[in-house]
Amino acid sequence: MESGPTKEKEYLQSLRDAQNKPIKFERLGSCCEYPSKNALFGNALLDMYEIRYLDQSNKKQKAIIYLSFYDYEMPKTIKGFTLSE
Repeated sequence: MESGPTKEKEYLQSLRDAQNKPIKFERLGSCCEYPSKNALFGNALLDMYEIRYLDQSNKKQKAIIYLSFYDYEMPKTIKGFTLSE
């Protein structure tokens, strides 16, 4: 069974920008404690990632997204992006 960080990486590797190209990403750390029954001591953290991508005008952009591997849901796409198969 794959671990949470592996699933986060797979998700990020499947994200495609407006040009249908893979994004680039870098983990920035963790933040934002929240209650979770799936976390070891009842509180989880979000992982922060900086993503770099091309927008619809083919301009370079950056954004920060937050992911949690403690509370799994079916992956959803971010507005303006698609997910590869």
